[in-house]
Amino acid sequence: MDPDDFDFEDFELPTPDDPPTPDYRATVVGSEVTVIPCNPSALFTGGPTGAIIRAREDDGVTVVDLCVSGELPDREVSVTFLARGGGRRAEKALVDWAAATGYRRIWFPARVVPLEPAGELGGARTTCPRCQAEWRDGGQRFWAGVRRRGLFPTWCMVCGGDLPQWKVRRRRRSRDSDAGKAADHGEHSLEYAADEPAKRSRD
Repeated sequence: MDPDDFDFEDFELPTPDDPPTPDYRATVVGSEVTVIPCNPSALFTGGPTGAIIRAREDDGVTVVDLCVSGELPDREVSVTFLARGGGRRAEKALVDWAAATGYRRIWFPARVVPLEPAGELGGARTTCPRCQAEWRDGGQRFWAGVRRRGLFPTWCMVCGGDLPQWKVRRRRRSRDSDAGKAADHGEHSLEYAADEPAKRSRD
């Protein structure tokens, strides 16, 4: 191609002022993390919405956008703060969440936290804030779904509400005991729920 035929006005490079589109938005209250797929047409950061988000800091709420990069086993997540009300406690909650869901690093604006593979974990549980249904699981298929998606199941199959990300306990009992407990609480159904966020994010 002749350089004289190239129209530089039609050629735009991304600039540092053009941040990537987030994959998820997370809210941290205390040590409880809630993550939902980020829909740019429904979730805003500027204008009146931005002021409302920043005002959440007064109540100790942290709101962040999460961008995921890479594939297992080297998947990473970067954090953009929209409200910092939870301080270091919220950052620790995000670090714990990222480690449990299979990320190798979590990038904060001023630091990077390397994450060791979580290894064998025990059960995980969460409670729906809308209908109070309690969800538990800890089987191998459940954890495979969590690691594959990079997050825990995000919606309640009883009422359809958003679930907080699950709290994890380290495995202390025998493998047979935990596997039996997971089966009693419907391991297959929760594995299906772990796949659902990817479907909802395309809507």
